[in-house]
Order: sequence, then structure tokens, then C-alpha cells
Amino acid sequence: MGFEPEGAGACPLGFSASDSKMLADILVLDQLRDRIATALAVDLSPLGCVAGQERDLEDFLESQDDDPESRAEAERQWRESAAADEAAWQRPEGLRACLRRLLAALDSPGGLASLPASLREPPPPGSVAFPAPTLSETFGLPEEYFAAGAFRSDVSDLLRMVEWAIEQRAPRVRITVA
Repeated sequence: MGFEPEGAGACPLGFSASDSKMLADILVLDQLRDRIATALAVDLSPLGCVAGQERDLEDFLESQDDDPESRAEAERQWRESAAADEAAWQRPEGLRACLRRLLAALDSPGGLASLPASLREPPPPGSVAFPAPTLSETFGLPEEYFAAGAFRSDVSDLLRMVEWAIEQRAPRVRITVA
């Protein structure tokens, strides 16, 4: 996962507790991000503004046949990807406010401690005998990521990056995943 501040150069800060891959998964999986937002009663929509890896038109053309129809499809996909990456830029103050609300919710009584249990899929009706699937089973995320504090640490590290960008007077920032 990456962080880009517009016009401020590369951010010198990074993630201290993990490689941020699990946080990236949370940000790009709308269903999981929405369940966390619901469980903690906090709006996480700014965290859903994520850019992919920027690719040139040639990257899209490589996977297509060499005919006009395939080229047109590759160009369409490239334009859509570029538009989505551009739409991922946002004001750092809004992202900072979102991250602060998320950290406050995590630090509230029952916040982080109850999060893994509240993210489990409810059992299907009539199947009371089976336990609800774990986060790992549902989303491929180990519950230890939340229980050991790595999720909170990743969110806190991202907040520090955003605050650094604000200090550098970056007009826009974006989160990127490859």
C-alpha cells in the first residue's frame, strides 16, 4: 500500500507494525470496510477512495489481441483506470478527520476488542449448531491482525502520513494499492 501527497514529494513515513497488505485489503473490499464502519458506527467512505497501480496504455494493450476492436477495448479500460485513479485524490483534511474518528472508535470501550467478533458472518437461519465463520474464513484476514493491535497501528501510521502531508501543504492526497 502506498500514500501519495500531491506536490509534497515522497512521504518519508511508513507503516511500523505490518507491511500494510491487510489494511489495503480492508480498504479495497467494500463489504469488509462497510462492516467495520457499521460495527464501529463511523463513516469510512474516505478510506474507500483508493487508486490502483498506474499503468500505461501499452500495459492494457499487452493483454489484448492485435485487432481494432481489442485495441478499442484496451483504450476504454485504460481511460476508466486513469479516471478511477484521478478520482482517488482527496483533500487531506477530510481523510485526517476520518482516520481520527476511526481511531476514537477503536479506542472506545468495546471498540477494537469487539471488532473481530462483530465482523463475523451471522450464521445462516436454522444453523445454530455451527459457529459463525471467522474473519479468516470470510475475508482471508487473521483475527490476530485486529487483536494484536496491528490494524490500529496501521490506521495510526496512515494518520501520521496524512498529517505530514498537511504540514507540507499538500492540496490532495491519495492511497494507492498495487
